[in-house]
Amino acid sequence: MNTPPLNAAPKQAPVQPAKPLPWWRFGLAWMVFGGPALVVVACIATWVIADLGTDPVLDTGQRLRLQNAQSMAPAHMGRNHAATGVPIKP
Repeated sequence: MNTPPLNAAPKQAPVQPAKPLPWWRFGLAWMVFGGPALVVVACIATWVIADLGTDPVLDTGQRLRLQNAQSMAPAHMGRNHAATGVPIKP
């Protein structure tokens, strides 16, 4: 008698290994490469905004020359003027 043993598995075809997926199909790869790339893009955008939106340097000496004598009055005269509304006499 040629009967197979009871615990023997039936013969199957050899299993082919699955074809590996490309790197962009994995979410972790997007996080590893995309996160730092996004930071670089944000850094360049911030630099461009800062470079194009620079304010001119103010000349504080010119500002002081343009102020009138009333703003250079002593503090007590300015306080009294604010309370009464009477013009300050230099």
